[in-house]
Amino acid sequence: MLERGVEVRTIYLTSAVRSLPTLRYLEQLTEAGAQVRIRDTLPFRMVLADGVTAVCSMKWAEGRSGAVVVRGSAYVQLLTRMFEFCWAEATPMEATIGRPVRTNGPDLDDEQRLMLRLFADGLTDQAIARQLGVAPRTFTRKTRLLFEQLGIESRFQAGVQAVRRGLV
Repeated sequence: MLERGVEVRTIYLTSAVRSLPTLRYLEQLTEAGAQVRIRDTLPFRMVLADGVTAVCSMKWAEGRSGAVVVRGSAYVQLLTRMFEFCWAEATPMEATIGRPVRTNGPDLDDEQRLMLRLFADGLTDQAIARQLGVAPRTFTRKTRLLFEQLGIESRFQAGVQAVRRGLV
């Protein structure tokens, strides 16, 4: 769509930006000309097309999920206004790169931030455990919990998170 000159603006949740594959995808979108913004909360997912059609995600009381196609200028105008409000309140993606990303959940504590810095510095697990003053098994457990909290799987991704959070 971008190559055809279609304007693409998208808002992603802050929590999604913590996923490295999603972040890479959003960087590719931005490089292709899309405008990307980040927001802590969104009322629901939606796609607007040409001001005449909207597709909105939906969760029913029975726990099922799906989508609703909305047509009609009054309804689509209302959804467009809601999107514009969310857009105005969102942070441009470029502004979130290279500085800490706000999250809805608890921020990292001092020990977790130190762990990320030490991962980025390339220290071994044993050296980091010594610096933290904990046993190797305790360090392994803390690392697993930190990786789960950040949604990452490797020491490399931990180093990337340290850079993104402005720790190194």
